[in-house]
Amino acid sequence: MASLTLKHVDRAFPNGYEAVKDLNFQIEDGEFVILTGPSGSGKSAVMRMIAGLDEVKNGEIWIGDKLVNSLPPEERGIAMIFQNYTVYPRMTVLENVELGLRLRGIDEKEIGKRTLEVMELLDLVEVRFAKVKNLSDLWKHRTALARAMILEPDVILMDEPLRNVSPKFHNQLTQELVELQERTGVTILYATKNVEEMALLGKRKVMV
Repeated sequence: MASLTLKHVDRAFPNGYEAVKDLNFQIEDGEFVILTGPSGSGKSAVMRMIAGLDEVKNGEIWIGDKLVNSLPPEERGIAMIFQNYTVYPRMTVLENVELGLRLRGIDEKEIGKRTLEVMELLDLVEVRFAKVKNLSDLWKHRTALARAMILEPDVILMDEPLRNVSPKFHNQLTQELVELQERTGVTILYATKNVEEMALLGKRKVMV
């Protein structure tokens, strides 16, 4: 886990539109912070810059004591969850969760150990052989979280992850996320404009 700091960060597009202007904030190691603002305010742009998916025009992004502006995404210690869960629907839950470790060439024994740990943490063991496409939003979201957690990231970025979740699972998943963060101590930046969601999360807010 690590802190996350943005110093005077700008993001501009080729047409001159400034998606983000002089943004400054700090998240402490192990803190859960909500990034909020109206539609079009630049929440997703901020997330993508932190993850290394978009270029920073000006300013600095620090993860812990490491300046990451010039680092590729895979070297930043970041895991990101998008609105579409970031899972492969035709693969099983187990295959989804293991995939990140397999792509990194981790040995089979370590893959087995870490997969079991994270699946137990998120109550996924009973559905591990099910195809994700056949599961409810509840299990899809837990699978996406497991894919992120198994990489042991310093920071998890969540860009409106519950936006497309069925209303009947929304409150449960919000509470599960808070409990998971408290149990693991992982640093989380969570983007949303949903007022009810922010109230349920009950965390410090940063405005964009």
